[in-house]
Amino acid sequence: MKRALLVAMAILLVLSSCAVYRVGQGKSQINEPEKVTVPETRYRVIVEQGLDVKKYLTNPTFTSFPYYYDIEDGNAVKGDNDILSAVFFHLEDKMDESEVRNVISSIGNLNPDFMIITGPAEDTFVFARVLKKNALLFEKGAVISSFNLSGSDSDEGLFEINSRKSVSIAVNDISSPLPENPDEYLSFLEGKEKSMDAPSRGLSSAAIYALSSDEPGFGDWTSFTGFGYRNARTFPLANDFVTKGWKDIWRESHYNGDTDSGCTRENGKIAERLEQVYFKGMMPVKSLTFDLVGKTGKALYFEFMLP
Repeated sequence: MKRALLVAMAILLVLSSCAVYRVGQGKSQINEPEKVTVPETRYRVIVEQGLDVKKYLTNPTFTSFPYYYDIEDGNAVKGDNDILSAVFFHLEDKMDESEVRNVISSIGNLNPDFMIITGPAEDTFVFARVLKKNALLFEKGAVISSFNLSGSDSDEGLFEINSRKSVSIAVNDISSPLPENPDEYLSFLEGKEKSMDAPSRGLSSAAIYALSSDEPGFGDWTSFTGFGYRNARTFPLANDFVTKGWKDIWRESHYNGDTDSGCTRENGKIAERLEQVYFKGMMPVKSLTFDLVGKTGKALYFEFMLP
């Protein structure tokens, strides 16, 4: 009996020592993983911001237009006597998201009701993605707004301001790069064939036509000009708009092209107002141009009221 007890105790001691040895040895072989920062996922950011994931990740094919990118409800409403505002500018070069953010930051606290952009649809689309706002994309531009879209055609959208008022906004881009040499520019204007016909009306009685043109605006060239290459003359496309009842918002809110040139693009000695806004059935309040961060061209800001 005593002999059996001693054998059992010896076995327990051996097993105990083995267990301690194995655990200790195991611990010595364990290396804690380094602490790493898990990269932020776009999905997580989208969800935290309360966006509709399916809408946010939907990309247009840029093969058929117009394309409506609806990421928000589009339920903005203004009162009958409220002033509406818009920023209009032209994209000459493709911009990445950081450059787009710089442009948006330069618009600052203007907080326009509409952002109107001319340029390729795939480039204007980046602004809608960054702003997280609805956008009506055309082949040559876009209108970004939180107002409800009630209709559209190939280059124009109809936006509901409230239950009683709507405004149609058309976008078109027929601009050409400005030459640096005045003689070259004058030769281009003399030999230019009319590149489009002004529309006779919009989708509603209150209508805006935002055009990046390839010729100067209405009333910009006079005999008393401070621009050495200019002479007193008018231009076919601008005259066509005016003949068909459209008004030039810059001309309606500024004295003349000499004192308020409103130039939106420059190259060397050439400076012209190529971003032009024509309107019908509304009252212009004011218009001005301002610089955009990272862009050589200027933006046109304007305010208006609907009757």
